[in-house]
Amino acid sequence: MKLDSEDDLRLAQRVAMEAAKTAISLRESSEFEVTLKKDGSPVTPADIGAELCVRELIESERPNDLFFGEESGGLVSHKGRVWIIDPIDGTKNFIRGIPIWATLVALIEDGDPKLGVVFAPELKRCWWAEKGRGAYFSNSPQGSGNRMYVRQVSGLKDAYISTTAFDTWHKQGLLQQYQRLAEQTFCNRGFGDFLQHCLVAEGILDIAIEPIVAPWDVAALIPIVEEAGGICTDLMGQPVLANKGVGIASTSQTLHKHVIDIFGE
Repeated sequence: MKLDSEDDLRLAQRVAMEAAKTAISLRESSEFEVTLKKDGSPVTPADIGAELCVRELIESERPNDLFFGEESGGLVSHKGRVWIIDPIDGTKNFIRGIPIWATLVALIEDGDPKLGVVFAPELKRCWWAEKGRGAYFSNSPQGSGNRMYVRQVSGLKDAYISTTAFDTWHKQGLLQQYQRLAEQTFCNRGFGDFLQHCLVAEGILDIAIEPIVAPWDVAALIPIVEEAGGICTDLMGQPVLANKGVGIASTSQTLHKHVIDIFGE
């Protein structure tokens, strides 16, 4: 039986809920502890357990699809269908009990993001989008969604920008460019991670930007921003997933060129 995109979306929403539920349950376990990966980033039994739960569910429901997760790896292919998962985006927040963390679920077909779901259970917020069907937000993956659109502003002087930690800009040698961009905007803050990109899609923020990303960080965000009428590229204006690690900029069509021009200088 051939599955349509609604079947895939329902599965992605179910996956996001199951991953979040598993993560919260494991955080409350007496065996919860934090270890460090080779790159120095933290990982917990909740990250690993939630991804395992998701992997088993997807492999059961979509045995012919590929799977790629932050913790267990896999294959990111530009051919066929690939599910890309970040079980806990915002692990440091999750560890500290800060509610700004989420499960990110994306389906990529032939290298093109088909759908994305971002579920932040402790914010009681879910964002999702399917290619060609618009972007939505609700208080639950199972709720009826509200359509969302990026905000239209005429120039940087009216734009509200958000980014991640400043040290990442410094490490990538891009701090001066970011500062030059931020100085031209109405306001700049640092909400970081998934939240800033979803708020661009909601029309609350105008620019969300990061100097370095991994596929699992962004695959779910791309269709959400684009289906809200925005544009999501790397810092050179190229497709994010085709240029690993060259950052990400989510914004409106109007502001995009202003942002990219600064990093292309």
